[in-house]
Amino acid sequence: MKRYLYFLLVFTLFACNSDDGGDGATACTEVLVFGLRIEVLDNTTGNAVGTGITVTATDGNYSEDLEFSGGAWLGAAEREGTYNISITSQLYTPANLNGITVGKTADDCHVVTEERQILISPFAP
Repeated sequence: MKRYLYFLLVFTLFACNSDDGGDGATACTEVLVFGLRIEVLDNTTGNAVGTGITVTATDGNYSEDLEFSGGAWLGAAEREGTYNISITSQLYTPANLNGITVGKTADDCHVVTEERQILISPFAP
């Protein structure tokens, strides 16, 4: 009986052992997270503007033209920073959003997406 209890105890210890790599590091997912999600809306129609504009994010010497996807402009993939957003177009008046800070999640695996909305005005005909 003692042998059976000993075997059960050893089996239970091995079964409950969590294998986290042994180094205490957090296991991060391989999902790509964008730091910026900017909705640009036409202030006369309320519709998302996905063509005819350029949306640029800058952080110091870093600059990136955002990509339009799913109704919003996305960028700063997995990149922390404090961003200024400029919107330029031949169809709309220029617009800016300044001081958008993108930080990391508590586990340092990804950035936290900062979402903003901006209305832009078409040039008068």
